[in-house]
Amino acid sequence: MLIRLLLLFLLTFSISLAEHAGLLRADKWLNQNKTKSILKAYHEYKNIRINAIMQDNSAVKIKALQGIVKSGRLLHINIEKYRKELVKLKASVPSYQTKTVGGSSVGVKHNYLKNARWRYGRIVLSFASKVKENQIKYFVLDKKFNKNFRYIFDINAKANKHIKLSRHSLKALRLNCSDKQKVRLVLESKTKLPIKYSRRGKELIIDLNMPKERSNQVVQYSNYVEPRSQRKTIVIDAGHGGKDGGAVGYKNYREKVIVFQIAKRLKTELTKLGYKVYMTRNRDKFIKLRRRTAYANEKNADLFISIHANSVVKKGRYTRHHGIETYYLSSTSSKRAKNVAATENSRDVETMNYFAKENFLGLLNSQKIVASNKLAIDLQRGMLGTLRKSYSYIKDGGVKKGPFWVLVGAQMPAVLVEVGFVTSPKEARYLVNKHYQQKLAYGLALGVKNYFKNNR
Repeated sequence: MLIRLLLLFLLTFSISLAEHAGLLRADKWLNQNKTKSILKAYHEYKNIRINAIMQDNSAVKIKALQGIVKSGRLLHINIEKYRKELVKLKASVPSYQTKTVGGSSVGVKHNYLKNARWRYGRIVLSFASKVKENQIKYFVLDKKFNKNFRYIFDINAKANKHIKLSRHSLKALRLNCSDKQKVRLVLESKTKLPIKYSRRGKELIIDLNMPKERSNQVVQYSNYVEPRSQRKTIVIDAGHGGKDGGAVGYKNYREKVIVFQIAKRLKTELTKLGYKVYMTRNRDKFIKLRRRTAYANEKNADLFISIHANSVVKKGRYTRHHGIETYYLSSTSSKRAKNVAATENSRDVETMNYFAKENFLGLLNSQKIVASNKLAIDLQRGMLGTLRKSYSYIKDGGVKKGPFWVLVGAQMPAVLVEVGFVTSPKEARYLVNKHYQQKLAYGLALGVKNYFKNNR
């Protein structure tokens, strides 16, 4: 009996050590600020969560869920179900509900900085919950302390240290997120600025009263051209075409026209970077779904990117649904992903019947799924990071998986990008705007560049 108890203790102890080592390993990857490392951390946290469920270890499960949520947000992955699970679990574990301060128990509720960006000459900090005045401390240091005027915001909130903010016309700008209890924003200028700030729900808006950034200005690439000896081949698929018009949205904007315009701009941007680029269609032509990936295979493409536009109409009326989403192929998906896939798949019934006769699961290559997931993450981050510098109405729909027939059969990493909703009155106006399309194309090209950089 004693030996059995000792063995049980050693087994439990070894499991705890393994979990502890796993958490340390995942935390280290998360702090490396590289997409590849963050993705490794995300999957490690998920494995730790499963082990914690099997061992009924709530403390480890909470830490794993916290890691999943944090890394998922950085990767623009839809982690809403994990966030809800974390909130529910914390509420059921007494040690996470309160903490003792000066001998008394008080509720713990820290705000969380989600992102920071420029919006029409203003700095906008977006938080997880409503920003309160007593969370903000603002002060100014004039030139006698430094060569420049220095404006400092201290905000009582948590954040991850991967959030970055470009300085634009300022002499210097620093966003320090290393303090677990405080976010510090420091702005420096040669001249005195009449800075004003305001709170609007979950946003802190800092108005510098500086000239507004031109919304149609596109940032140039950092003098990077793919070496000719290492040139990659990319196939861009402009969704629909010909008799298949795709979705018809606000003011009768047509999906097949919008995505073709964006695809052409993307081809130009990728060519600038030195990639070899082909398009599945160069005009308004109908192409069967299975021919699109077959064409990519014939070209020995390194990547396949299919561009589409989303739509939701209820009771004959346009809806306010909006956002950018990127999908990679999987037989399992959320209800939302299945609905999107059903809309796109319904365009080519013959193709569906063809693939129904094939062994669908046998066509899925696990390595290509992982690579496609990484590509989807980089594309999503590229688009959001570029568009949010000039536009305020950009929603992150996340990276998701779904059974899209147009991606089946691709022998390379393949994704489907839903660039927005043509049925959203405001987003539709963006999608037909040439300056918006150009920034969107630039963001996608930046995502491709980062994918190859992180996956050599």
